[in-house]
Amino acid sequence: MKKILYLMLVLVAMGPASCNSDKKSNITGGIPADALYDIVTLTATNENSTTFTVQKSENSSPVQYVTNVSLLDNKDFKPGSRMIIAYSMLNGAKPYTTAAITLYGYSRLSNTEPDVLIGTADSYGGWVTEPIRLSSMTLTGNYLNVYAQMFTNSYAQPSRYILVADETTLEKEVIETHLILKSNLPDGGNLANIYASFDMAELFKIETCRKVRVNYLDITGSGSKEFYAPKATIRPVE
Repeated sequence: MKKILYLMLVLVAMGPASCNSDKKSNITGGIPADALYDIVTLTATNENSTTFTVQKSENSSPVQYVTNVSLLDNKDFKPGSRMIIAYSMLNGAKPYTTAAITLYGYSRLSNTEPDVLIGTADSYGGWVTEPIRLSSMTLTGNYLNVYAQMFTNSYAQPSRYILVADETTLEKEVIETHLILKSNLPDGGNLANIYASFDMAELFKIETCRKVRVNYLDITGSGSKEFYAPKATIRPVE
């Protein structure tokens, strides 16, 4: 993942003390400046190890990272959970190859729903949302990953952070979706880092879906980004 993740990451939230209070944790010390950061899927965990699945880009194959840290006692995470981790590769392995890693820290994501919701403009107040400062929006497999900042409490999640598909566009070639956020503080708070990952699989399964447009409100104004459904193997020149 790009270095911007390191610049954005709130180290307090990713610190070892907040990651795991279990005495069996093998996380020690702080997070080094050259640590890598990625949004991953928790695949499995036991008393001795944890396995994550990570994907570098939209068209790359998923690989597995294995660490000797157990997450069994952390109730926030279970197999299938998306999360952000700070880590380094072991034994000279290159990033985004199946290998062992040193895990420095981990944190849950900011979105309040992991899947894309379905609704209409009427049912979601005309898609009203609070603005974000978008850093990047990427697709890895079926997951839409969003890295941004918004005015909220630095030590808590937004009270609402969802992605909603417009029901009236579900049978069209381009499905319209909307990021909807609400701060956890009425007066806005401070500019804080927020990370989200939404499972787009159900939208991509729709036969008529060629691509999905994600609409959002940036502090500089309205914006949108489009992502082709993975089943589209030949993309037209635009």
